[in-house]
Amino acid sequence: MLATRSADGKVAVLLWHYHDDDVAGPAANVSVVLTGLAPNLQIKARAWRVDSQHGDAFTAWQAMGSPASPTQRQIDVLARVARISSEPMKIVRRAHGGGLSVDTRLTLHSVELIEVIGRRH
Repeated sequence: MLATRSADGKVAVLLWHYHDDDVAGPAANVSVVLTGLAPNLQIKARAWRVDSQHGDAFTAWQAMGSPASPTQRQIDVLARVARISSEPMKIVRRAHGGGLSVDTRLTLHSVELIEVIGRRH
């Protein structure tokens, strides 16, 4: 995990679930707990994922038969499936110790960027 906070207060957390071998394996349930946030903020969180279902041109390329010289149509398909978009995440306010948490499930061989943005009411 790698985390940072920008000058405007946005928090970014990078998670990954990696294994050297290209084998199946269990997913990882992850709970990210954030404390020290300014009180009375309207908090939103979103996730950007790259896994077998999101932004994965490699799996699509393999399904095409791993062409060394893809056709223009194949290139268009690969470009389309490589695009990622964010998805909203549920935020849980923590009663004990304050702060908040976001929960996610990382499949093996995946990367996820979580952005937490707070705005004053």
